Amino acid sequence: MRVAFVVAAVAIAGGLMLVIYARGRPLPASSPEVAVGRALPDAALADELGRPVALASLRGSPLVLVFFRGALCVACRAEVAKFAERAPPFIAEGVRVVGISADPPEVSAEWKRTERIPFPLLSDPRRTLTERICGQNGHCVVLVDPGGVVRWGALNDYWRGAPGPEVVLRAAARLGARG
Repeated sequence: MRVAFVVAAVAIAGGLMLVIYARGRPLPASSPEVAVGRALPDAALADELGRPVALASLRGSPLVLVFFRGALCVACRAEVAKFAERAPPFIAEGVRVVGISADPPEVSAEWKRTERIPFPLLSDPRRTLTERICGQNGHCVVLVDPGGVVRWGALNDYWRGAPGPEVVLRAAARLGARG
């Protein structure tokens, strides 16, 4: 009984420290390749069910775009899983999260179902949007303000050194508070 109490107390304290750390930690400078200050282009991508989603329809709320290489990339699977685990409270607060990869919709649909990903997965088969927003790299996280303008973004190699999802999601929530 006593051990269970100590374990529970440590888990609660650890979670609280993560939230405090995330709230107080600023985002690093944007990667120079990211299209900071530009509006999202007028384009539509297919979601995991094959339905077109116009990027303009994502305006009105702070938005986190998680660009990843695809479901077969082990590092991408791990990073998207971290966002999937941490996103629900932020989604409830009005932050939108969208994953974008070159995967076809049927691959994204299966992955979303089996991994219980709580946000849409869009298909960019030619990586056109990925290149316009992030450059050539498929590992990129971007914050977009409610008006549809890119405000921050980070490219990285296999997600090494990337700010954690909690930090990015908190920054997105702050964009909504200002918007």
